[in-house]
Amino acid sequence: MIIQIEDYFGNDLLTLNYNQVKFKGSENEYKVIDELAQVWGYNIADLDEDENNRTYYRVQAVEIIDDEHKSQVQKLSLVDTFNRHFL
Repeated sequence: MIIQIEDYFGNDLLTLNYNQVKFKGSENEYKVIDELAQVWGYNIADLDEDENNRTYYRVQAVEIIDDEHKSQVQKLSLVDTFNRHFL
């Protein structure tokens, strides 16, 4: 499963690639990712395909954060939440 994290404007911040996940290929995968992302001010923008035809989730910030420290903490917390859930 691939999750691409983006800022409010759709700029790529980082991409997470999980080889083994609990919900692989199920409808629950979308729901779980979106629920985890919403805790930190993000949500799923859409599903997309990369150049190798692999589907990935685009997770995007829902608001602009002018405080760089708060923005960084939010991003790190989101990544930590995904890692704890999917690793």
